[in-house]
Amino acid sequence: HFENIDRVVRQGRAAVPAQCPPNGYQATHYKGCRMMLAEPLNTLDDPSGWSAHLQLRFVLREGVTRLGARRHFGPLLVQRPFYPEGAPCHVYVLHPPGGIVAGDRLELDISLEPGSHALLTMPGASKFYRSVGPTARLTQRFRLAADSTLEWLPQDSIFFNGAKATLESRFTLEAGARLLAWETLCLGRPVMQERFEQSRIGAHHRDA
Repeated sequence: HFENIDRVVRQGRAAVPAQCPPNGYQATHYKGCRMMLAEPLNTLDDPSGWSAHLQLRFVLREGVTRLGARRHFGPLLVQRPFYPEGAPCHVYVLHPPGGIVAGDRLELDISLEPGSHALLTMPGASKFYRSVGPTARLTQRFRLAADSTLEWLPQDSIFFNGAKATLESRFTLEAGARLLAWETLCLGRPVMQERFEQSRIGAHHRDA
């Protein structure tokens, strides 16, 4: 479940669950408070790939955007937020395995509360490797409340010859919300003299 980080910090105490963490969860400290972070689950219908989900919520507190809540399971997480520009919140999205293979299912769910401003990026390119199994799926949902600002600036997505992947990105903006986003798809690795001859790739972008 969510723990509201800002509320906990203002009250000056750690958020302690009402009961002991259930199986599959661990308690970890985040900026002086404690919240529940899920570990990788083993109850997957298709054991051939990773299943990962990252959910973030950004809130405006005293003129500065904070990471108000987060939830994750599997190998998809974030580093500690940083503030090189002052008020906007910068976050690195991490995928420790470094590559996406057959059957992997990754979901990114981002929400910005009214007036908040977040910049999300990644430390390196996303690599979709050759697959002879199920299609890899990457689903990204972004919800921008009124007068919020999102800068979604991921690194390149590199598709190896023979990759099978589906990418879906959905952006929902309320009145006054602002969005700056790009996604770059690189077919093959010509600098490595690798030819891109056969793959199955689906990319869908939806705005609402």
